[in-house]
Amino acid sequence: GHGLFIGVELVKPANGEPATDLAKQVINRLKDKGFLTSNAGAFGNVVKIRPPLPFSQADAAEFLVAWDETIAELAA
Repeated sequence: GHGLFIGVELVKPANGEPATDLAKQVINRLKDKGFLTSNAGAFGNVVKIRPPLPFSQADAAEFLVAWDETIAELAA
């Protein structure tokens, strides 16, 4: 089909192991901000980003702000 599909693999910086719990937290926080994502991968540590087809540059910019905020919140 047509569309965009991106997977972001999250791993622990100390040892490179899958960060499954972090992926779940990111997904839940993004949902609270209005963005639906899900997890994938053998360890569930890949955040799947599959926006709807009419996804504009403004939508992408808004998502990236939410992503950056979410990662900063969870890193604190």
